[in-house]
Amino acid sequence: MIKKEKSPFDVVNVERRKHPRFLVGLPVEYWKTYHPLSQPSRMINISEGGVLFHISEPIEIGENLKLKILTDSRLNLYPIEALVKVLWKDAHLDKNEGYRIGAKFVEISQEDRDNLRNFLDNLTNLKPPSSKIFSEFASILTGFFTPNLLKPRIEKPGR
Repeated sequence: MIKKEKSPFDVVNVERRKHPRFLVGLPVEYWKTYHPLSQPSRMINISEGGVLFHISEPIEIGENLKLKILTDSRLNLYPIEALVKVLWKDAHLDKNEGYRIGAKFVEISQEDRDNLRNFLDNLTNLKPPSSKIFSEFASILTGFFTPNLLKPRIEKPGR
């Protein structure tokens, strides 16, 4: 029997995703489909296929959530609403942070899908915004979402 040696060029962890992911720190509102009140959150990444975001409450894999994401195409603000299905979750190391949720888009209107594609296309060709554009966008976001969502987290001494 001939022993086959491993090549130093073997690929171990191949990305199997259909759509590229973009790291973003956008505010998100989510709510359970059977609950009328939304909760503020923060997105970690997004693609045409789904999102990764934080939530503060326990949730089941397979559960559906409604999402509202405010995207920006150079200050043309587009709120995108979609129904997503939770594919996986994990707990944060800091118990006060809640969970990271990986979810795929289940229902999204054609208009919102087009706005999402435009947003992601703009991210592909993005140049750093001027401080004026960033300030204007931040002030718009502050008025659009829950004020507590955009407050900086204050670290307690001794942590």
